[in-house]
Amino acid sequence: MKKQITKVSIVICVALVMVLVTAGSGFAGSSSSSSSESEITITMTGDLMCDTKFQKYLYDEESKTFDFDGTFKYVKEIFKDSDFTVGNLETCVAPSKALSRDLHFKNNQPYMNAPRKFLRALKRAGFDGFILANNHTLDTGTSGIKETLQSIDDLGLKHTGLYTSSKDKRYFILKKNGIKVAFLAYATHYNYRDYSLTVNDQKRMLAKFSQANIKADVKAARKAGAQYIIAYMHAGSENTYKVSDQQKTMANALAKAGVDFIVGSHPHWVQRKATYHDGDKKVPTIYSMGNFTGKLRSAKTRETVILTVTLKKDSNGNVSLKKKKYTPVYMMTKWNGGKMVLLPEGYKCKTKKNQDKIDSHFEHIRKVLNNEN
Repeated sequence: MKKQITKVSIVICVALVMVLVTAGSGFAGSSSSSSSESEITITMTGDLMCDTKFQKYLYDEESKTFDFDGTFKYVKEIFKDSDFTVGNLETCVAPSKALSRDLHFKNNQPYMNAPRKFLRALKRAGFDGFILANNHTLDTGTSGIKETLQSIDDLGLKHTGLYTSSKDKRYFILKKNGIKVAFLAYATHYNYRDYSLTVNDQKRMLAKFSQANIKADVKAARKAGAQYIIAYMHAGSENTYKVSDQQKTMANALAKAGVDFIVGSHPHWVQRKATYHDGDKKVPTIYSMGNFTGKLRSAKTRETVILTVTLKKDSNGNVSLKKKKYTPVYMMTKWNGGKMVLLPEGYKCKTKKNQDKIDSHFEHIRKVLNNEN
C-alpha cells in the first residue's frame, strides 16, 4: 500500500514539475515573442554619392570593372543587426547615359551617374530602400529618371522622392512585426535642371518641398496604415556646419505636419541634432548625416554617421521611438589593400597611429552632433 502511495506521489510530482516547466517555458517564450513582435529596427545613412573620383578609385583598369563591395566591409555588420537599411541615393543609375567616371561636369554642374554595380553592391551591403529627392536626380534627364527607377525596381528595392506618374505613391512603407513605417522625401533644389521640365512634369516627377505636399503625403501615408513616419529633407548649404534658416523652416513644417523623425541630407558634412515639437510631441531631427560614400575634396566629407532607430508598439497598438543611436563612421581613402573603406566607431586598428587618427574623427563627429564644434 505504501509502495502504491509512493508511486502515485512520484507520478503526481513528475506531472507537476512538467506542468510548471512547460508553463514557465511557455511564459518565457510568450514574453520573448511579444517583445520581438512589437519592435522594428531601421538603420539610415546620409548621401550615397558615386562621383567621378569615387568611380575612378574603385575601377580596375586590368579587369575593366568596378568593385564597390570593399567600401562596406566593416559597416554591413551594423546593417545586418537591423531589420531594414535606408540611404539617400544621390546619383542617377541610368545605363544608357555617360558615367561620372567619364563625365565630371554637365552644363557647369557636377554630374552624377553610377553603374548598376554600385546599386548591386548597396543591396549586398544590406540596403533595402532609397531616398531619391536630391539635387542630382535630373542629371541624366527625364529618360534617366525612368532608367534609374527601373534599375532600382529590378533589384526589388524600395524608393521614394522621384516618380514617373502622378498616380505613384509619394512614400514607401517598411513593415515588420505588425509595425508599418513610412518614408517621405523632399528636396529644395535640383541644380536648376528642374526648369527644363514643364510645371506639370515637375509636380508629377519631383518631390519638391511645400507644406501642401507634406500634408498630403502624411495624410496618404497614415491612410495606408503608417504608424510612424520618417522624412528625409534635402536642404541647406554645402560644406558647412552651420544650419540654415531654410533647414529650420523645413524641419518645423515637417514636424507640424505629423512627421515623427527628420533626417537631413545635402550639406556633405555632418551637422548637429535637434528636436522639434508638434504640441507635446517631440520630433528628433538631424540636419545632415554627411556623405556616406563618395570622394569629394575635403576630409570632412568623409566623416559621416549611421543612425539606428528602434521603434516599439505597445498593447494599445501605438508605435513610438524606443531608442536611437548615432554611430560615427570615417571613410579611409586606402585601407588594408582596399580603397574608400568605411570604418565605424569601435573598429580596432593594428597601430596606435591609425587608431588615433580615426578616433579623432569619431570624437569630432560626436562634437558636431552635440553642437560642440
